[in-house]
Amino acid sequence: MKIQTGSVVITPKANEQTSKHVTFTTPFKSGPEVFITPRSSVAGKVLLGFGTIGTTKDGFDIYILRTNDVDTEVSWLAVGK
Repeated sequence: MKIQTGSVVITPKANEQTSKHVTFTTPFKSGPEVFITPRSSVAGKVLLGFGTIGTTKDGFDIYILRTNDVDTEVSWLAVGK
């Protein structure tokens, strides 16, 4: 098993789903499991949602939805072969 970690900062558009692509430094053999944690003290009030989509062996997209345009750091962890 291989583990890769990192973080990205997303500058969202208020009330619009905003995404950022993450490219793994070393590709996995197949799409890994990806876990994310946004860093926000206002989850559920200003940070309305977050998730991942399009995971491949090479990377994935993180998306967030906020009611404002405050930069949001998102930590990620990918586990796979």
